[in-house]
Amino acid sequence: MKKLLLVIGLALAWTACGQGVTTNQALNVTDFGNSGTPGIPGLNLMGWSFTPTKDISIIELGCFTRILGPEQTPISVGLWAKDTGTLLKSVDIPSGDPLQETTYIPINEISLIPFQVYYIGAYSAVIGGISLNMMDNVAPPKGFGGVFSAGDGIQVGAWATNSVFAAPVEVTDDANPPNPAIGVVPAGANFRYRVPEPSSVLLGGLAALGLLALRRRRK
Repeated sequence: MKKLLLVIGLALAWTACGQGVTTNQALNVTDFGNSGTPGIPGLNLMGWSFTPTKDISIIELGCFTRILGPEQTPISVGLWAKDTGTLLKSVDIPSGDPLQETTYIPINEISLIPFQVYYIGAYSAVIGGISLNMMDNVAPPKGFGGVFSAGDGIQVGAWATNSVFAAPVEVTDDANPPNPAIGVVPAGANFRYRVPEPSSVLLGGLAALGLLALRRRRK
């Protein structure tokens, strides 16, 4: 009977672990377009660099499709490791949902390494590329199309671009010096992710210890 209760308790602990996470959006775009700043056309891939400051797992890739015209879709969204330029995940977004500002596509969950730098970017193969307003994380915005805030555990780097669907290159200065590109990103590529809660980690550890104890008693 004691063994049965122990197994039930462990099962409940593992269930709690599976639910003990929070889901976040990497970039929270606010006040979009209030400054009236025109988009920056002609770049086929626009994105930004970021650094996770804790354990996170990406579950969806997406793009701010509300501002994209039909001529700019489909959009490919990619996630790259900066140090190797390796494409880790990608999705194709056929068109935007008129009821959603950002269209997300689920992916097989991928865990990122804390304090390593990654790129997220949105690509359109059409001539002229993507035209997206730029966002600034300083309020009020200084000549950009709005402001943003980063999700829990996300440190935003710099605007990054490319002409092909490959790891983008960071832009050191924007088109309007002396404003730095650090903390300036296109209102485009985005992702949703999970952050394990401390209680989940604790429950997982207790469950593992319980299983180990049960195995030893059987021996």
